[in-house]
Order: sequence, then structure tokens, then C-alpha cells
Amino acid sequence: MRNIYILLVLAFQILGLEFATAQKDSLILKSVKCFPDTLFNGVRGIGISYHAILGYDTTFHQQKSPTETKLKINLKSNKKRVNCNGSSYKYCDKNQVFQYIKDLRFDFGRKEIIFIPFYILELNEGLNTVEIELSALMSDTSIFDSALKTLKIIGESRFEIQFNKPQIEEFSVLVSGVKFMETDFKGKPWDYNLLSGAAPDICWKVTVGAGDNYDALYCSPVMKNSYSAAWLDWAENITLSKGDKFSISLYDDDPASDDFAGSLYGTLPQIIEKSTQKQPMVFDRLTYFTFMINKIK
Repeated sequence: MRNIYILLVLAFQILGLEFATAQKDSLILKSVKCFPDTLFNGVRGIGISYHAILGYDTTFHQQKSPTETKLKINLKSNKKRVNCNGSSYKYCDKNQVFQYIKDLRFDFGRKEIIFIPFYILELNEGLNTVEIELSALMSDTSIFDSALKTLKIIGESRFEIQFNKPQIEEFSVLVSGVKFMETDFKGKPWDYNLLSGAAPDICWKVTVGAGDNYDALYCSPVMKNSYSAAWLDWAENITLSKGDKFSISLYDDDPASDDFAGSLYGTLPQIIEKSTQKQPMVFDRLTYFTFMINKIK
């Protein structure tokens, strides 16, 4: 009888530990506020402001914090996940369905911002109703493996919003010629190392946003070890919301981080106006730049 009693006590202790751990290993959403139509870095979309706190059992995991903690955002319309419209690398999964995964930071008292651009959502223009679903993932290499596991969320994690999706604009663009200066913005050769400097590996991109909402809609083939380059392949069917600002940017392609060389920035009418100049353009670290752009819709 005594042995049965001891086993029962141990069982309740284990269950109690698991319950406490489950309570501590959680993402606590202290506040969530949605802005159905906002302008962020020249792009229109949905803004979500939130303040999150991580509940983490340091005794159980034997370390101060998890290796990774992420917030995942999914959208549903009429109970179906929303598809992506365009070539975004950031907001779509492999099946071209909207999904955004954000690394979580836990600075005390700091609110974070999630931005969902309208241009990526394959929804009709005009009034739309969508359900936003937030979930949390955590990786902790101190136990078993490093795979991301679902983390319990405490607080509002699913809500419905309405917004007016603006008209879209579609266009194609081609950089037909470019020449780089021999040095970057710091006055150093582009592919500088301790022994020498080499010519850049030139590429161009169509990009929107900045910081956490930076998105590349097109990346050209790379012209290796050259100060000049030209392309024949167009960036086709680029889709943005009407009035969104975007960049046609030139880079020295590098494995770690591309070195910026220069860009044109503006709305579609503004960029089209620049394309009508008769003389090649000179700006930033470029001594020659020509391009063509066609509005499709």
C-alpha cells in the first residue's frame, strides 16, 4: 500500500511539473492592435502592433532563453487561406500561399510591428474581410532536437478585420545598360580584400519597403567581375498597389551581403517619367544607367 502511495505522489509531481512547464513555456500577448489601412515605407497595407512577453521555464530547459522564437501569421478569407499575388520571397510559402514568419524580440516594454502589404494578397479590389491567425514557434537545442515546436499563446491570437484593397498596377522593367565606378561609397574597390580589389559582380533588383518589410520582387542574373553590364531579360508582371513606391536598385552581389551601388525610387508614374530621359542617367556610384519600363495594367 505504501508503495502505491509513493507512486501516486510521484505521478502527481510529474503531472504538476508538466503543467507548470506548459504554463511557463508560452507567448503572452499583452496587447494587439490592428490598422486595416496604413502606409509604411511608401507601401500600403495592414499594420499590426503587438507587445509580447515570453514565458520560459529556465529551470526545466537549463538555459536562459530559447535558441529561436518566431511568430507566424496566416490569413483566411471565407475560411480558406489567402493566396499570394506576385513573386515575393518574403510573404509566401512554397505553394504561393500567404505566410509570414517573424523573429521575435523581447525588449522590455517594446512594441513590435507586423506589416502585411496589400500588393501581395490575391483578393478582389474593394472591401474584403479576412481572419488573421497568430501562432508561435520555439526551438530549444537543450532538449531533444532543434526543430521548431508550437508554443502556447496566451491572449488574443485570432481576429477579423475589414479593409479596402486598392487597385493594382502591373508593369515590366528592364535595365539595359549600367556602368559602375571603380570604388564603392567608402572609396574602396568593390570586392576588396587584404590582397587586392576585384571588379564587382553586378545585379539589379526590383524592391519595395525597408527594414523588416523589405521585399525583393525580382533579382536579375549576375554579371561577374565587370564594371559594366547589360541584360536582355525583363522583370515581368510586377504587381503593386496603385501609388506604392518601389526601387530599381543596383548591387555588387556578395555571398554575405550585397553592396548597394544606386537606385531609382518612386511611384510607377514617377519611374516611367524618369525612363523618358534621352540621356543615360548618372547617380550614386553609377556613371551610366539606362532602362525601359512598360505599364501593363
